[in-house]
Amino acid sequence: MSKAAKLMRVTYLVLLVLLLLAPAMGLYPVFVMKALC
Repeated sequence: MSKAAKLMRVTYLVLLVLLLLAPAMGLYPVFVMKALC
């Protein structure tokens, strides 16, 4: 596996974990603000 592919996989895993944890931590408003800005 190339370094870039490994980095992409790790990035997707982190994003998935954040999406799952965001509701529990109440981060959606903050996340939306960062995404829009």
